[in-house]
Order: sequence, then structure tokens, then C-alpha cells
Amino acid sequence: MLAAHHTIVLGDTSLKATKAAIIRQARLAKKDIASGRVSTHAQQAVDTLADYSNAAVELLELALDEAAKEQPDQALVDSFIFLFGQASEALRLDIEAGYKTALDIAEMVRKRLVKASQSGTVDPSMIWTLAQSFGAAKLDLGEELPAVVEHVIEQVGAANASDDGVRDIGDSLWPFGSSCSAQLSERSGGHLSICSR
Repeated sequence: MLAAHHTIVLGDTSLKATKAAIIRQARLAKKDIASGRVSTHAQQAVDTLADYSNAAVELLELALDEAAKEQPDQALVDSFIFLFGQASEALRLDIEAGYKTALDIAEMVRKRLVKASQSGTVDPSMIWTLAQSFGAAKLDLGEELPAVVEHVIEQVGAANASDDGVRDIGDSLWPFGSSCSAQLSERSGGHLSICSR
């Protein structure tokens, strides 16, 4: 969470983490996260990145970039996603504290998720997982993102539909064992239900 003396404008680079610093933290945390526990390295990464205003945006970009590689490091992708969720929660706290910079960053994240979904190069399940992390932090999804999420769930549901026409994709796509689910039922007209972790 940003302290009072950390109020900055987006052009100020003094409290922006470099991609190299974020990758270093994510690599340290990935073994912890892959094992399903948040221990020393993961907690250190969360604490370190909480001080940077741009962590959520950078983690989103890094997760999308790594996932798009021909042979992605899935444990690193999962680490980026986990840390993105944590950075999103820190972002919500900053928004609640009244920091305009945090509002601007949340809008940047929403726009980037929408753009990624429209690119046709990002796996729909990746968009869903990132949007779920953002929503689980109780951040406003804005006007465009809910429609994107519904479309992504339809895409994934169509690709993975089970024989009875109902596919619970929330648990299967969330890499950290969340009980949160989104169900797409062809029988119920494809209504979307998302719960937070």
C-alpha cells in the first residue's frame, strides 16, 4: 500500500518498479506459488511490489508476454498472475485511500485486459484468469470488461463443454485452487455467475 508520502503522478518514475525487478521477485516466488503455499519468498515479493505504483500494470504485461511465448514457463506465469492479484488488492486499498494515481492504474489495467482479449493472440483462459484476479480484489470492472469476461467464458466453455452442456470453468482455470467458479450453462441461456475468492 502506498504511504502518504508516496502520492505521485504517473510521470514520476521514483516509485515505479522495473520489469527486471518484478521478474526477479516473481522468479523467487514461483516455487512457493507452484507448491500452493505463500511462504517467505512469495510474501517478500508481495511486500516488495506493494510499494510500487505500477506493479499491477507491469505484472499484467509480464504475464501476457510470458504466456504468449512458444514455450512459456508456466510456473512463472502462475507467479505473475498470483502477484498481479496481490498488486490488484494493494491497488484497491490505494483507491480507497483516495489516490488518483491508483484510479488511473486500475483504468490502465482494464483497458489492457480489453485490448488483450481483442488481439486474438491471447488464450481466452488467460484473460479469464487475469480478469478473475482483478475482480477478486474487488476492483471495479468498468463498462467494457464484464462483456469481455462473458465472451471469454463463452469461448472457453464452447471449447471445453462437457457432455451435459455445463462446464464449471472457474475452478479449472484458476491456478491456485480457488473455490470461486463461473458456470456457463447452455441450458440456462449462458448466464454468467462470478464469485470472489
